[in-house]
Amino acid sequence: MGFHSQILVSCLTALCALDGVASAQLAKASRQSTLFDCNKARRDEVSCLACNIYFEARGESMREQAKVASVTMRRLVSPTYPRTLCGVVWQPYQFSWTDDGKSDKVYDGNAWARALFLAGTMVSDHRLGSKVKSYVDTGKGMNEVLWYHSKKILSYFATIFGKIMPPPCRRTCYRQRVVCYV
Repeated sequence: MGFHSQILVSCLTALCALDGVASAQLAKASRQSTLFDCNKARRDEVSCLACNIYFEARGESMREQAKVASVTMRRLVSPTYPRTLCGVVWQPYQFSWTDDGKSDKVYDGNAWARALFLAGTMVSDHRLGSKVKSYVDTGKGMNEVLWYHSKKILSYFATIFGKIMPPPCRRTCYRQRVVCYV
């Protein structure tokens, strides 16, 4: 985690400690109304990444959310994906929530705050020159992971790509196999 991110974490921790009761009441009230419409925010990097974290891993641990964010950030630096975070997130058929026909509106204030915080941290570290790596400990073997899916789903990826499952993991993760011809 970069220096600026550490300051951000410290400030957020202090604010939460001082205003815990008010934050809980505000988050509870926020759940009943739309906080954000991801479909209308397709140009802001932090919002796009936060939307992806929110819809792909809402309600999961910070570690699982960081895995989703790490895969998204790795795609940003991969030559086979779009050059913007919003392009990566909204690329057709890449993330299930963007093509499921359901509303892309955010209702859960607590989950949205966590997603925004993680997205902001990762985007700022990336802009400051940090390489895409473990911003939050995502587990052994997550380097170079570009794909994942829920363990509930069988995927053809297993026959094409190298399967990795860092325990404990709620997703099956894949990286590209390196094939060498001599």
